[in-house]
Amino acid sequence: MVLMERRLHWMPPVRNATAAPEFFSEERAWAHMQALAGDLPDRQISMPQLRLAHDYVEAQGRLLQQLAAARGGDVEVQVYRENVTGSVAMDFGGVAFTNAYNSLTNIIVTITPAGTAGRPGLLIASHHDSAVASPGASDDVAMVAVMLEAARALLSRPPASLPAVPLVLLFDGGEESICQAGHGFFNASAHARGLGAFINLEAMGAGGLPILFQHTGAWTVAAWAAGAPNAHGARIAQDIFDTGLIPGDTDYRMFSARHFGSLPGLDIAFIRDSVAYHSSLDSVDRVRRGSLQDMGEALLGGLMSVAAALAADTEGKLRTRESIQERAVYFDLIGGGMVHYTDTTARLLHTAPLALFIMLPLASVAGGQTAAGVMQRMAGAAVRALSAFVGALVAPALLGIARVLLTGVSMAWFAHHWLAYLIYLPIAAAFALRPWMRLRDEAMRLRPGQQGHYVACQVYGVGLLLSALSAGLCLAGLQGFSQIFAMGGMLGFAVGSVLDNGAPTLTPLSAAGVLAVSTVPLAAMGAILGTFLDVMMERMALTGHHSTLLADGLIGVLTGSAALGYSCCCLLPLMGYALGGLLGNGPTVFADPDTHTGAAAPKKGAAAKKAAAPEGREWSSRKAVLGLLVATSLGATVWVSTAGPGSGLAPYDEANPRRVTITHLHETGSWLPQDDEFPASAARAVGAAVSASLLHPRAAASAAQVQEPPPSPEEERRELSPLVSPPPRVTAKWAMGITDSNPWEQILAALPGAAATANATSAPRGSSSLLDTAPLTLPYVKPGSAVRHGEAAAAPYEFASFHPLDRLLGKLVLAAEPAAEPPVAVPPYVRLLHEEVITAEDGACPAAADAAAAGAAATTAPASSIPGGAGSCSADAAPRRRRLHLRVFTEAHCWAMLNITTARPIRRWSLPSPPVAAPLRQPIGGAASGFFHMVRFSHESESPFWELWVDVDVDVDAGAGAEGGEAGPGQGAGWASVELSATYLSLTRELVAMRDALPKWVLPTWIGTTYHAAYVY
Repeated sequence: MVLMERRLHWMPPVRNATAAPEFFSEERAWAHMQALAGDLPDRQISMPQLRLAHDYVEAQGRLLQQLAAARGGDVEVQVYRENVTGSVAMDFGGVAFTNAYNSLTNIIVTITPAGTAGRPGLLIASHHDSAVASPGASDDVAMVAVMLEAARALLSRPPASLPAVPLVLLFDGGEESICQAGHGFFNASAHARGLGAFINLEAMGAGGLPILFQHTGAWTVAAWAAGAPNAHGARIAQDIFDTGLIPGDTDYRMFSARHFGSLPGLDIAFIRDSVAYHSSLDSVDRVRRGSLQDMGEALLGGLMSVAAALAADTEGKLRTRESIQERAVYFDLIGGGMVHYTDTTARLLHTAPLALFIMLPLASVAGGQTAAGVMQRMAGAAVRALSAFVGALVAPALLGIARVLLTGVSMAWFAHHWLAYLIYLPIAAAFALRPWMRLRDEAMRLRPGQQGHYVACQVYGVGLLLSALSAGLCLAGLQGFSQIFAMGGMLGFAVGSVLDNGAPTLTPLSAAGVLAVSTVPLAAMGAILGTFLDVMMERMALTGHHSTLLADGLIGVLTGSAALGYSCCCLLPLMGYALGGLLGNGPTVFADPDTHTGAAAPKKGAAAKKAAAPEGREWSSRKAVLGLLVATSLGATVWVSTAGPGSGLAPYDEANPRRVTITHLHETGSWLPQDDEFPASAARAVGAAVSASLLHPRAAASAAQVQEPPPSPEEERRELSPLVSPPPRVTAKWAMGITDSNPWEQILAALPGAAATANATSAPRGSSSLLDTAPLTLPYVKPGSAVRHGEAAAAPYEFASFHPLDRLLGKLVLAAEPAAEPPVAVPPYVRLLHEEVITAEDGACPAAADAAAAGAAATTAPASSIPGGAGSCSADAAPRRRRLHLRVFTEAHCWAMLNITTARPIRRWSLPSPPVAAPLRQPIGGAASGFFHMVRFSHESESPFWELWVDVDVDVDAGAGAEGGEAGPGQGAGWASVELSATYLSLTRELVAMRDALPKWVLPTWIGTTYHAAYVY
């Protein structure tokens, strides 16, 4: 536990701003973080301060350029500002969609030491935009600051200490919109060509501990481990991330050959204090001192090592398919070095323990044992170990689930992690130890002169089970999990070998040997599992509202896993043996010095009768210990469940808040202005006002005031709104979501007057009075409106702006008043410019021979492709198609979702990436009644218009869908439904009022005003 504490909280000494220039200084890096996250917290795509952040990063690049020029020509630095446009077909959390973007900005700095031109370059990337509702100090401005300071330190070093290959520093201006700008860089930038590897820097929290949690190419791990001091990480993190258990994504996917890129590389991120992640808490003050120093020193050492490996690879072996596909197993020794080996080696190492245990009974014959007897004892111990494992995992989970069912409150431990240990760890320990508590009695009864051998067989049995699990996980490709079990299996073999020394009983020398061989594995395994448990407790705030039972059940299982990890599993029999000696009935038995049998003197009379009494007639002290452990967990559960509001044990507080999403939804139906001339003029007027506000920006917003609007555009919007013709009819709603396992009632009960309103109102039978009435006390809610909650009650379009994460939300929808001063004068809309009939000869998909060339050209094509251009397609389409030429208008920069629903999947459109279709199912498992195509897009273009075309199949039986379902109502053949959801992030008075009306321990992770329009063609 002490070593794990060191792993989680140790930081290197911080170098101040006066440190020698060739060294990394956190204080110097801190100034960059303050300038971006402290002075410019509104750095979301579509917000004005992101442009100022672009300017700042570019200016710092120019300073690096000047520093290089002063060196006399031994290194060249160039700075570029690039705009990227494109799209990518991808999935997020298993949900497929198209991710499109227009005119996003990247800042690129290239550092080319003399003599390195032409060598494969090393890409180092981070992003300076921030998540919605967050100033993004750690995510990811801290890494931007690390990159700038590391580059300055490199340029202050002598020529011999410069990297052996060119460096390309990418400062991504659009990562939080699901990696759009990173994709644009890799697919369109000239600086993405000729790269040999990458290092992507990210953050999941403000507390430091940069871990290597994803990689492509085993050699990159080896190079990083060789160069980075205090390297952190474990392969199990990548295995877990690949499962989708932790929702999230990084630019790693855009660069990696395992996903959308073509490079080997590394993904490194801060993981501590995930509570602050994607919230207003992610401020400069929250970032832990020492974390930038830790990351900066690791980056300087690691990039030099990776660069040296690339330079030495003159034959290009590191860039071959085989080298890129080879992965590594790795784990660090509490910051004292990193162990790593390839998956090929892992398949040998992780199955070797099972082979050893299979052969062990035969080897035991030489020691006077029978192979059958040893195998029987090992098999029995393995079954006993399985019951211990299952009990240690299931018992705490069931306790957590039972507590939630009885109290209705989940995650009681979220603000106080020690409560999870207090509730779950004792009962997990009790069930893990229970099968071994009579082991000493068994050893003395069955093997009185060979207690060491008997206990060794029990340890061997645990190792056998761990080794079998390791081999199975290895074959499944989960090498990170397999490594944990293989480590336990090998330790079981080593500990068993120490104990199986022919001695009649366990001796102090045996105990010393066990301690010697188990210390390092125990520390490594405990640190890995304990760190993961701590991080997962923090991440439970954003794992989604799947079930109120999920969080406590999962944390119960993970706490049981940690309890097993702290003992390395194979030490459980020794613990049971030791407790049996200390707490067993009757006198403690020691080895007889004359006979070495360890047998006690025969009992007589009443003592013999008592000894022969059936087990269970009285509680032994061993049972009392198990009972005490279980009672501790039960007592802690009752204590936490009955604690009052003033006890300080609330599940959430202002430092550990609950998360919600807040969307002020404005539905405009199929509204269109008479023409596009006025909207264009309105957009230019508002754009000019925004530009003017940037020249004299107001005082920097605080971390809690993220997304505040600029000072001048509101006046222009008020003047322009009455001129809109015809005026739109707006229906407003609050569409709100919760992102963790607790119910809405927990928040609603804390609203002022909520309880009184619930008691005064008669709720429908079978419903929750609080949930049906308390939301009506929220601001700008229409009196007497119906409260809709739950997945079934919410229409998909009401949360379309949050796609593809909308499925994670616990939803609440209320009728609302529209914004008095909306963020735009003209609502967004989609206009059908014209349509044409396309035959297969006019617009069929490219032939297979031309597909690669067409795809390469498409990656650099603008998202607003010229009507009639090549576009992209997924397969040959129907003989005749309607080509719909659409124009999307959004007055201001925004985050938007375009949903195009058709009878058959779209196979061709003007976006560079192929269409991605998903079936539109009937409510009760019916056949597909159509297919929807979700296009998420964001832009920073100067034009308010975005044009695209889509081909809709015409040759469909009128009124029939592709799978026998019905076509769109009244549409016949070739119909298309287009829905636009555009979200503007500037805070209106209504959004501020809703945010402030919620309890102080609730923070938005998404907040904005969304306009929704729908059209049928």
